[in-house]
Amino acid sequence: ATVVGVMPPEMAFPEGAALWWREADGVPGGLPVETRDAWYFGVVARLAPGASLDDARGDMRRLTDALAGAHPETNRGTGVRLVPLLEDQVGAVRATLLLILGAAGLVLLIACVNVANLLLVRAAGRGADWVRAALGARRRHLLARSLAEAGLLAALGGAAGAALAWLAVPMLGGALATGLPRAGELAVDGRILAFGAAATGLALLLAAAGPALLASRPSGAAGRVVPGGGPSAGRLRAGLVSVEVALALALVAAAALVLRSGLALGAVDPGFEPEGLLAVGVALPAAGDDARAERILAWSRIREGVAALPGVGAAAVAQAGPTEDGWRAGLKVEGRPVAPDQEMDVAWQVVGDGYFATAGVRLLQGRAFQPGDREGSEPVGVASAALARAVWPGEDAVGRRLRVGLDGPGWVRVVGVVEDTRNRGPTVAPLPALYRPLAQRSAWPADEALLLVRHRGAPGVAAAVRQTVGSIRPDAPVLSVRTGVGLLGEHTERTRLVLRLLAAFAALALLLGAVGIYGVTASLVAERTRELAVRRALGAGRGAVAALVLRGGLGVVAVGLVAGAGAAIVAGRLLRGLLFGVGPADPVALAGAAAVLTVAALLAMAGPVRRATSVEPATVLRD
Repeated sequence: ATVVGVMPPEMAFPEGAALWWREADGVPGGLPVETRDAWYFGVVARLAPGASLDDARGDMRRLTDALAGAHPETNRGTGVRLVPLLEDQVGAVRATLLLILGAAGLVLLIACVNVANLLLVRAAGRGADWVRAALGARRRHLLARSLAEAGLLAALGGAAGAALAWLAVPMLGGALATGLPRAGELAVDGRILAFGAAATGLALLLAAAGPALLASRPSGAAGRVVPGGGPSAGRLRAGLVSVEVALALALVAAAALVLRSGLALGAVDPGFEPEGLLAVGVALPAAGDDARAERILAWSRIREGVAALPGVGAAAVAQAGPTEDGWRAGLKVEGRPVAPDQEMDVAWQVVGDGYFATAGVRLLQGRAFQPGDREGSEPVGVASAALARAVWPGEDAVGRRLRVGLDGPGWVRVVGVVEDTRNRGPTVAPLPALYRPLAQRSAWPADEALLLVRHRGAPGVAAAVRQTVGSIRPDAPVLSVRTGVGLLGEHTERTRLVLRLLAAFAALALLLGAVGIYGVTASLVAERTRELAVRRALGAGRGAVAALVLRGGLGVVAVGLVAGAGAAIVAGRLLRGLLFGVGPADPVALAGAAAVLTVAALLAMAGPVRRATSVEPATVLRD
């Protein structure tokens, strides 16, 4: 092909594309574009001026109905789905992004509550402002002074956050690249900085308004000054800590739910043996249909060369891996005529010699493919267990005949049944599959295939495979190298992405909650120092004093845990689309989150409790 143009660097559609060619040229190694059942194309269109999406859908429905009437053998039962391009590209992750945004908002709210609590403690002890008020200072001047101090803190915090984002976002984009479309393009720009500034301003209002009002109103009832802010200020601080604990519980419980869901996903039997498996994508140079024999020979030589490597137990060529469903087509069963639009949808896969043994897919009935299954012999296939159950429930599938649209008009005899592989991911029932031998297919092998390699864990196997492929066919680039475990992980990328981010947010929430608990407990000890000294002087032991402080702190935590249980259940329901094998109100996750928060609270209270128990009555009462 001749290069006729160069696109600008920002052109990134489809993601990862580096070369574009005309649809009239078709796909190298694929069916000709004129073939009516060449379903490998998608279409991008722009609406006509004044036309709506519903108008376009109506036009396409009329077009597909007309094609179905003119070509029932290929077009009956087919249709066209029109969706906005943005929804097509990010629709699957929109819910994930909203969840991440919500979690970040909760952390911001916890931080605001925490700062508000600390400012309340500061405001309650500002005797100088009370003196100013007594000498005639106007309330608005006191309010402005408090807001100015809080604004300075917000400005410093916002600047530090912007600097941290500038450093962290590129690294974050790299870490999220496998689970988020175009994550590698994440960058801090003017819009991000403006949003951060707005969030900082909102946080300032949320965190500083209450403390500033308290600082500008230093007098109690009847104009009397209330030392330490009075009982109402103490209750307010305790209430804010309870709010922190409740919000933190929601985040920690959400992270626990996703963690338990990930563990449940990991326990699902994938139907093959992922350990010790490599999936190597290889591409041969484009060739015409008359080069079929040469392509089969090339794949055979590559497979044999890789299989002979030290540390390699077996190798096989396949159209797709065990976690993929290959091509889909309608199924016809001998003796059971059905309309084309009522045909069962099956996964159609072309595999080479030794595929099932290499992938670790168990043979349940009959036999696998043999060297005699070549072009000119009876067409044979191996059915998945799901296909056998769906078509011949309670019967022996071996020896039966069926036909898949991609195979042409001939019947294919089933010679074996293999275990189902999770070809649509661990959360969805496997799609019934029919496997066909590479040597019997006329429309395959294509120029690109997957080379499965079973190795014994020897170091450097991947590099040796690359070198071997290059030595056998220097013109065949290795496109990708993935492990069997990595193949499984591709279906759980979104869950792992949410788990990583929720874990980070939950850790921040725990830290902020611990700081809040420490602050309110330390304030309690400071305010009640004389009372504690009197108790010690009257004979109270260190244990009694420690119990008194712990009761106060744990009471605040308990209120937060009770209130946060409902928030945690709501968070679980929002995560329902990501959960597997666990309910949104899972008691284990909720109890575990509550236990983690309780331990964090006890650790946060350790310092204030130690100070309370070390109070010397004589020294305090003398002062």
